[in-house]
Amino acid sequence: MNVLGIDTATGRLGVIARKGEETCAVSVTSGFRHGEKLIAWIEKVLSSLSLEAKDLDLIVCSLGPGSFTGLRIGMAAAKGLALAAGCPLSGASTLDTFGARFAFFPGTVLPVIDARKSRFYTAVYEGGRRIGEYLDLPPEELRSIAEGQKNVLLTGPDAYKIYAEGSGMNKPGHVSIAVSSQELPTLLELGIQTFQSQGGLPDGAGPIYVRPSEAEIVGLMKKAEQNKSIIGKQRRGDL
Repeated sequence: MNVLGIDTATGRLGVIARKGEETCAVSVTSGFRHGEKLIAWIEKVLSSLSLEAKDLDLIVCSLGPGSFTGLRIGMAAAKGLALAAGCPLSGASTLDTFGARFAFFPGTVLPVIDARKSRFYTAVYEGGRRIGEYLDLPPEELRSIAEGQKNVLLTGPDAYKIYAEGSGMNKPGHVSIAVSSQELPTLLELGIQTFQSQGGLPDGAGPIYVRPSEAEIVGLMKKAEQNKSIIGKQRRGDL
């Protein structure tokens, strides 16, 4: 099975391809300039395995949560390639990928992704399975969850921001940290499993957004102001 994986959810751009038993992957810090580099890296990774887009049987992309712009870029590229290749598209949650990567950990795993505005995306995992919903939390609440568990592993690209700043986070045997960059094979596996059990993503599928984007927030504020103005005019009899 020839499979391509794309991860643009965080500041690290990840591309992986598998051809039978052969795998080629690249993970680079692009500073969220994914749009400038993604297609070039896809071409290089496929070329290294003597693959072309038409040879692909499945494309897997990270679904988030994560960078709004990064996720849109990755999803758009994945959909375009899937259409050109005539193959199905599958996906996997970014947080689920980190959780599954450390399914062997004998305790609670908390992936950490910086959500900007002093908040972080996370979820609680035990044995690779997510317990509860995806969360969008301030750092103090995330640390409170970690410190309330007996054995915790913080992972993900921004785990160090929670571990380094939190009081009581360095107790031996209580909270440990593993900022891993080896999630791409897990992304492929989760995407393949999802495709085999649920089929490909529908045409209208989009990323996982735990909260509204900045543009949506601005739009809601403008609408609220417009409604407030209309109500004020109605009360004054101007309408």
